[in-house]
Amino acid sequence: MVCLMRLAREESGGLSVGSSGGGGMADAPVIAESDIALIHGSGLTSGQFHDFAHRVRREAGDKPVVCKRGFALPYAAGCGAGGSISWGYYNNYTKQIPPADYGVTPGEDLFFARRMARAVGIELPALPREEQFALQTCDNWSRAHGLRAVRLAAEYPERIAYVDFFRNGQKRSAATTSPSIWTARPPGCASCTPSRRAGRS
Repeated sequence: MVCLMRLAREESGGLSVGSSGGGGMADAPVIAESDIALIHGSGLTSGQFHDFAHRVRREAGDKPVVCKRGFALPYAAGCGAGGSISWGYYNNYTKQIPPADYGVTPGEDLFFARRMARAVGIELPALPREEQFALQTCDNWSRAHGLRAVRLAAEYPERIAYVDFFRNGQKRSAATTSPSIWTARPPGCASCTPSRRAGRS
């Protein structure tokens, strides 16, 4: 990868280059060669991402560190702002799986935007408690390959200790990490209405 980065810089006439691995992957030689240290948060919990991002921040020295994909939790905004890490918002569920919606969708997109706004000093009125959560499952963009990623979006996911997922009164899954996701094969959107119970830490 280091050789490819040097080639890209040379052939482009000196453009800044960088390369990221998968979620939680950042090799020291790649960081050293990068003009911009790029990272992914895919597959990481909020705590794992925090440790990973701040490790790269230390290894990168004065170079910019940019999270370019994969960690859509609103909590990530706080991780990034506190460690001088720039952000590119990318939500796999609303921005990648067809049909994608590139607007600010209710739930995850809105909560992330609100967290980012506060991080840069924009004052916003607090949402009523019941509006700080959104069960995302039956939207057009939530289905792929016959499956739905049933998930509880929250403006403050770091305050949730666990989520139990129920369908027709029967517990089907539980999530103890963030994001809280249950991958299900529902009988159809009209009947895909699981309830949720969340415990607070």
